[in-house]
Amino acid sequence: MNKEKFPLRGFFIIGKRRHKKQSYRLLVIPFILFLVAPISFHCSSAELVTAKFHIQKADWNNAERELQAELVTHPQEEEAWYLLGRVEAAKEKWREMLVAFKNAESIADNYKCETAYLEIEN
Repeated sequence: MNKEKFPLRGFFIIGKRRHKKQSYRLLVIPFILFLVAPISFHCSSAELVTAKFHIQKADWNNAERELQAELVTHPQEEEAWYLLGRVEAAKEKWREMLVAFKNAESIADNYKCETAYLEIEN
């Protein structure tokens, strides 16, 4: 066989191998992201989900108990502080409500507007 007839034969083989490696990379990157994604996102705990259920049922005592259990394990959970403030408001515990809202506000500014409104009302 004449070598001059197919001078780029080796190039195409290398090209196919590179192409296969790139296709593997395209599969590996999403797989790694799939594994890492749950670590980077915070999922609600069982206590927080249960407290939301009790809030929907207007079962304030059980909701308060679940939220306090959540705050023992996750004291920096601003949503739990906010919901605790709402529960305390429903139970007409105004001082505890303001403390819970202030804690939620100190962790994240998401609830700053609601706390400012409550201070104006009082």
